[in-house]
Amino acid sequence: MKILVNRIFIIILFFCFNVHSMNTFLIKNIYVHGLRNLTFHNIISETFFIKKKKFSNEDISNFIKLLYHTGNFDEIKIFRDKYDLIIKVKEKPIISNICIIGNKFIDYKLLKDSMYLHKIIIGKPLDCFSLLTFEKTLNDFYNKIGRYKTKIKFFITPLDNNKIDLKLMIIESDLINIKRVNILGNNNFSLKYLTYICGIKKYFLGFDLFYKNNYRKENFMIALQKLHDFYLNHGYICFKINSTQLNLSRNKKNIYITINIHEGKKYKISNIFINNDFENPYNLNNLISIKINEVYNFSKIMSIIVNIKKLLSRFGYINPFIDIKTKINHKNNTVKLYFNIDNGKRFYVEKISFSGNFVSRDSMLRSEIKQMENSLFNIDLINVGISNLKRTGYFKDINVCIKNLSSSTNRVNIVYKIQELNTGLFNIGAGYSHDGGVSFKFSLNKNNWLGVGDNISLSIVKNNLQNYGKLEFTSLHFIIDRINLSSNIIYNNSIPEENLNFSNYVKKSYLFNNILNFNLNNQNSFGLGLGYTYDNLLNIKPQVVVWRYLKSMGKKFNYLHKENLVSNDFIFNYNFIFDSLNKQVYPVFGSYNKLDTKITIPGSKNNYFQIVFDSYKYLPMDKYFEWILSNHIFLGYGHGIGKKEIPFYQNFYAGGIDTIRGFVFNDVGPKAVYYNPLLKNNNLNEYSFCRSNDIIGGNSIIITNTELILPNFFINNNYTKNIRYSLFLDSGIVLDTNWNNTNNFNLLGIPDYSNLYNIRVSSGISFKWISPIGPLTFSYAIPIKTSLMDKLEKFQFSMGKIW
Repeated sequence: MKILVNRIFIIILFFCFNVHSMNTFLIKNIYVHGLRNLTFHNIISETFFIKKKKFSNEDISNFIKLLYHTGNFDEIKIFRDKYDLIIKVKEKPIISNICIIGNKFIDYKLLKDSMYLHKIIIGKPLDCFSLLTFEKTLNDFYNKIGRYKTKIKFFITPLDNNKIDLKLMIIESDLINIKRVNILGNNNFSLKYLTYICGIKKYFLGFDLFYKNNYRKENFMIALQKLHDFYLNHGYICFKINSTQLNLSRNKKNIYITINIHEGKKYKISNIFINNDFENPYNLNNLISIKINEVYNFSKIMSIIVNIKKLLSRFGYINPFIDIKTKINHKNNTVKLYFNIDNGKRFYVEKISFSGNFVSRDSMLRSEIKQMENSLFNIDLINVGISNLKRTGYFKDINVCIKNLSSSTNRVNIVYKIQELNTGLFNIGAGYSHDGGVSFKFSLNKNNWLGVGDNISLSIVKNNLQNYGKLEFTSLHFIIDRINLSSNIIYNNSIPEENLNFSNYVKKSYLFNNILNFNLNNQNSFGLGLGYTYDNLLNIKPQVVVWRYLKSMGKKFNYLHKENLVSNDFIFNYNFIFDSLNKQVYPVFGSYNKLDTKITIPGSKNNYFQIVFDSYKYLPMDKYFEWILSNHIFLGYGHGIGKKEIPFYQNFYAGGIDTIRGFVFNDVGPKAVYYNPLLKNNNLNEYSFCRSNDIIGGNSIIITNTELILPNFFINNNYTKNIRYSLFLDSGIVLDTNWNNTNNFNLLGIPDYSNLYNIRVSSGISFKWISPIGPLTFSYAIPIKTSLMDKLEKFQFSMGKIW
């Protein structure tokens, strides 16, 4: 038996050897035909059996698969002639150039990057399947943004050496307009109200004429979620959207939307239970803002969860888990709420570090943060630190990364990831405005100087009205945190211009000022300052207001000669600022209020005080923040102390594009009344009066600017952040409360400059644009209430801004 088994085994081995010999063959030479851009070695390098002499059919099959896998060939055929292996290939054409035209809504770079991901690359073989995939991706994108009729075409132009030029042409279609929206099943709310709430269609004053209600898939999904949340916030806990139907018109320009909903019944809260072992003076029950028998409100429940997490995170609980359970009683239409709170671990901060601060020193950054090392984790302190760092204006972005040291410990590391802004600015430029004509500007500014948070700046301005220079230094942390010191030196040389109708005298001023600013919080601050001012006035013509001031100063004068004046004043400043604007440039909500006072102190030549209140308020009129009502109020009052008057060169002025539009710059308010000496018997004390259009200003001012900021109906969304236009109503008055209106003045037609009846009013439209060459402002105003001596200027514009 054993001998029989051995013989069978030998026979099986013999047949297996013969079968293997029959499936292999000997190859001595390999030939490749059809190569255009590749070489023989490129082909052979893709094989793994070239060193073999014997091949099998399986080897040839694997070889073909490997060649196709390279992506270089459209067709591969292999023949065997005795001992020769013949490979015939058809190469894919090589992309020599890619041209893209017609893309307005997709950036060129994004298209090129997407082509690269789809392996459509210059110098690489053209794969038709990749073109189809890329075309489908583009179509999906355009369909997603509501441009369903967009056409995408590829054009292939053959070149020599099996190369091609690839051209992508995109014919982008217009957005599809939402023609009609139907909501079926709404028994408690009207169709128009629901479409407004979910934002499918926009309305203003009940009409949608001002808006293009375009359809986009992502916006539609957001609208459905808003609709769902709306019902949950009004007690309809069983609400659901059964189905949605979208029907395109034949021309694919309009879409009809139908939403089938089930409202259900309105439910109230019957009881609330909290399961938690949090031991703290703060009672979690105080955070439950929903009361028994109150209508079920999903958003309130979510806000409660947020507030509980915030509270716990103040005491080191970084990752609390809060599970909300509801028990619905359909018979009584009530809901029981169960808040199951798992505090988790209590964490301490091991180490605080910073990354990305190439200029800012760690010492400066640490002075701004409030979370300390080796202390309990407190999310409020971390957020205060982020706000303080942002408030410096040195950083573009700030993120906080919390790293657990290990799963077994309760200690974490905190990393502030900082992206710094450019800290230096050098600028030379020119601007123009109706106010001061051509203006030449030079500025040199260095923020975060030496990385310690200090600022230093130099600015110089020269125009028709003045030669101005200012050197300023600000220390962000003076002595202690939240106190900064600002010091500045100012030189100002006012130049009289007859065509601008300013009171004709020359004024040179030097000012040195120090202000300590105390930041109470992120919105409130106040400042205390002490300054010195030197004023030198030359060639002052005899006039009523000036001579009244000189008389209060005890100066002897006559009515024939011009006077000169030199004053040295020491001034105490106080200011308080409240700032809740959401952003500094084109805010949409919030307010800014500043109260600024200054008063001379003993040792000064003058003796007076001046109070200024400046306020901005922005109130959105719709939930899209497109219609915004803004109001600006500027109030100022100054008066002498004792028997002295406030200096006339400290007066207020109004008129122009920044105060009352439609009136010439600083033309609103009291005008100079000159003395005209009568030389009789060499007596210089007899005189008459001569009215003029020269501006002298007043010690009191009231300005209001009310604007209705309009949506950018006809402007591309890419430019709306830099453009704002509005309808405005301006009003204002400048008063001289010390003016003594006499019969002589009435006979000469000189107004009573202390009368509130002299208010000016104008209305019009304004256009503002932050352009590449600087801020541009245009306004067209129609004066409504004027005075006979006013000079009007309906169209006004300015380019740039004087420091």
